Amino acid sequence: MKKIYELIDHTADIGIEVRGRNEMELFANAGLALFDIMADLSKVKQKQKIEIQAEGPDREELLINWLRELLDCFHLKKLLFKKFEMIEAGETRARGMAFGEPIDFSRHIIRKEIKGATYHDLKVEKSPGGWMAQVIFDI
Repeated sequence: MKKIYELIDHTADIGIEVRGRNEMELFANAGLALFDIMADLSKVKQKQKIEIQAEGPDREELLINWLRELLDCFHLKKLLFKKFEMIEAGETRARGMAFGEPIDFSRHIIRKEIKGATYHDLKVEKSPGGWMAQVIFDI
């Protein structure tokens, strides 16, 4: 997989800096980065398509809520995703399709379990090449 994010050094948790040409690509890449950190995505098949929605009063809270919805799918529904197609992503609303399958411990390798996305050092901003976000995950 082409790297769409970089890990950020952080004392106890794990952080990422993720980019996208536009807001939709930024949110898709943030979701992909989340699952790439947690699992070996080469073993994940695109058997299911799930619609994911999030809202927030601003882009920062929207990104956190988007990632929390994805983490709920991992923790509560035991799903792994390897592809995201956004339908919309703007200042206060994100909606997209996540493609993946239920966790199968005989095939899937879980690398690191992420408990949540935090507000610590959170950034979402327009950059010269598009959009950039920085997120710290609680592990």
